[in-house]
Amino acid sequence: MGYDLSGKVVAITGASSGIGAATALLCAQSGAAVALGARRADRIEALAERIEAEGGAATAIPCDVASEEQATGFVQEAKHRLGRLDAADQTTAGVMLLGPSRAPTPASGVRWSTSTCSGSCTAPTRRCR
Repeated sequence: MGYDLSGKVVAITGASSGIGAATALLCAQSGAAVALGARRADRIEALAERIEAEGGAATAIPCDVASEEQATGFVQEAKHRLGRLDAADQTTAGVMLLGPSRAPTPASGVRWSTSTCSGSCTAPTRRCR
C-alpha cells in the first residue's frame, strides 16, 4: 500500500538508523520533504544525500533529543529550512546503557528516561505548530 505525501514536510528524529531511517526513506519516497534529526551527523548527512540522489528533498540537522534545547532547535531549524512542518515522527530509540544491570545508578536511570521518554516524546511534538 502506497502513501501520497506529496507536498508534505515531515521531521523525523532517530533518523540515523533502524526504524527512523526506514521511516525517513518511506516518507521521502512517498513525496514528503524530510528533516532528519539524530546525534550521528555523518549518518543523517549520508541519508539526506541518498534521498536527494533518488529525487527527494531532505535536510540533515544533528541534534540530541535528550536535550530539550536541542530538540526545540531541531524543530525550529527544520521549519526554517523547509518552510513549515506538517508532521513529526519520534523514532528515537533512546540510550543503551552498557554494563551490569544488577548495579544501575540513579544517574543512568535519569539519562535513559530523559532520552527515551522526555526528549523523544515531548520536546519535538510540543513545538511543531
